Amino acid sequence: MQTKTFDLKKMTVAIGPVTLGDFAKGDVIKVIRDEDTFKKEVGATGEVGRSKTNNRAGKITFSLLSTSPANAGMSAVMLSDEVSNGGIVPITIMDKGGADVHVAPECWIVKPPDAIYSNEVKDRAWVFDCSDVDMFFGGNK
Repeated sequence: MQTKTFDLKKMTVAIGPVTLGDFAKGDVIKVIRDEDTFKKEVGATGEVGRSKTNNRAGKITFSLLSTSPANAGMSAVMLSDEVSNGGIVPITIMDKGGADVHVAPECWIVKPPDAIYSNEVKDRAWVFDCSDVDMFFGGNK
């Protein structure tokens, strides 16, 4: 059996023209769908049916250190959207040390991250709504 290794440094994240780096600690990238792909209905005598929701919308969250220069790029995307509706961007997340790939062609920032200042470096959580999220989980090499 071969030991597999995940390395966050091998994750590449492109948000429109911005490449992310300087991630915070913990859960730094989250990709979630808004709703289940299928819904189940069980009849009175136990018959089961399912319906496909066809909702592929979701949210993607990135947590950066407040010192990351990528925050400026994210702010530019956000301001472009607020001023001219020009902030709908594609997002691509790839694990170069494995085979996970997540792609969302149309995403926009929900709101600016909270501005928290302290005697410690804080996180900036950037949350995007996405109209369609493709998710592929391939594991690690």
